[in-house]
Amino acid sequence: YAIEDSFPIVEINRLAIPDRNAFKPIYQMHKWFARRASCVFRAILLGCMKPIPMDKNGKPLKSGAEIIMEEFYKDHSNDPDTKGKVVLDPFMGGGTTVVEALRLGCKVIGIDLNPVAWFIVKTEVEPVDIEELRSSFERLAERKVTWSGKSVRETLLDQYKTECPCCGAGREEADITYTFWVKSAICTNPLCKKEVPLFSDYIIAAKSPPVKWHNITFPFLGNIIFPLTTFEQSYEYLKLAKEEFPKTTQKQISEICDSEEKRMEMSEEQRRKTTTCCLSSS
Repeated sequence: YAIEDSFPIVEINRLAIPDRNAFKPIYQMHKWFARRASCVFRAILLGCMKPIPMDKNGKPLKSGAEIIMEEFYKDHSNDPDTKGKVVLDPFMGGGTTVVEALRLGCKVIGIDLNPVAWFIVKTEVEPVDIEELRSSFERLAERKVTWSGKSVRETLLDQYKTECPCCGAGREEADITYTFWVKSAICTNPLCKKEVPLFSDYIIAAKSPPVKWHNITFPFLGNIIFPLTTFEQSYEYLKLAKEEFPKTTQKQISEICDSEEKRMEMSEEQRRKTTTCCLSSS
């Protein structure tokens, strides 16, 4: 099988980075510790079930890594190599193996002693009537809470309100977007004794957008705006445009490329003082 020959480590690692940064919605059903990257498990499963094609002399026509990547994005729900194959995961945890094997058309057996793991995987894979689910959420949201006299929705939303310090007298209600859990200490000054938050400030981020723009007017094409995040990228954008746009614009693009190349050789301070002019068609 493909996995016995080779595995596309570089390609899968490239996919695993965004996969780990933002898990697919199905894996956000509930928090699970040490959640694995789904692309890695899909590749492993394909490698275990996809045979290596051989020529008449018994030599492989492709490497295992090539076969796995060729099959990676295909629909395998009716694939004879995967459909109906039984996959056992005796320690299923958050269910990555279970979900990815089902996507390949396999029959899956998942086992775990942890009842939370069982519940998470069950809710990940069982069929759901979307309209019925929405109706259930709405019924829950409208249910009256005895101690508040309001609905569940209103009661919960009231817990996420604060007084806005920027609006008038500071009494206007505002929705809470972020909550900071801050340690505090009692001031050691005997005349003060107030509780002091041990936090420098509450600013989450303070930076200007890094995107810059080149607005260039081309004959017959009108204004073309290039989004540029760095000088090096701007140069690459313009080199690409030089190849893609009609010949009537190549002279203009060449001039800008030359200008950018000079700017790339400048110091950062000189770059800030220099701007590329917008070229207009004559």
